[in-house]
Amino acid sequence: MDKLSSCLKQIQNNEITKLVFSRNSVGDEGCVALRKALEINTSLIILSLSFNEIGDEGCVALGKALEINTSITKLRLSRNYINNTGCVALGKALEINSSLAILNLCSNEIGDVGCMALGKALEINTSLAILNLYNNEIGDVGCMALGKALEINTSLTALNISRNEIGDEGCAALEKALETNTSLTELYLSDNQIGKEKCDRVYQLTKRNEIRKENIATRTKLFASLFSPNAINNNNNNNNRNQEAVFFSRDFFNNCLFDINLIGFVVSTYLDQ
Repeated sequence: MDKLSSCLKQIQNNEITKLVFSRNSVGDEGCVALRKALEINTSLIILSLSFNEIGDEGCVALGKALEINTSITKLRLSRNYINNTGCVALGKALEINSSLAILNLCSNEIGDVGCMALGKALEINTSLAILNLYNNEIGDVGCMALGKALEINTSLTALNISRNEIGDEGCAALEKALETNTSLTELYLSDNQIGKEKCDRVYQLTKRNEIRKENIATRTKLFASLFSPNAINNNNNNNNRNQEAVFFSRDFFNNCLFDINLIGFVVSTYLDQ
């Protein structure tokens, strides 16, 4: 606890942006202490607490902190003893939190109930991009909740649910979601109880999203270059070329905006580069 006490002071005083504190036996007691510091902290971006014997009580405390904290974007809680109760608390936090982008819960003891809470949160949450649930105890019911969420969610780009207890029924829910979902480009399903045909179909759908994103990103960058100040000045110096370029650009602009709106790209991110 001496090491943790020192870190707590740094967190409370907003002196650090990253805390990697793995293999330090933080436990539930340490997480309760962390909660108080995180609730007033505004600087910490990355928090890694893997291999720390954290159970549900500690995870609940961290969940409560995430309901208030707005700075943490990456949280790693892999290889602990987190069960459904702790995961439900994280789910509730994600319904409120809008800063967390990466959540790693691999190698815990999370089952369907915990996964259902995460699924419910993903129907609302718009910040989480990567969710790692590798090596837990999630079955078809939990996976179906994730599938339902993916029919709505547009922020999640990567999901790892390998080495769980998911069968064809759970995978079918993912397949159904991916018929309309355009944001998920990485989905890991190995070491479950899913037939090869189902796995192949889901893989094809995620691959389609990946290709689609690459194409849209390329088109959007081209769009930005067409409307850059240099391009506009060059067009103004040549009236004939200007007429042709403007005609093409307007058509391209309409197509680009349609695709950008579908997957949440913001044109200004490219224009500012």
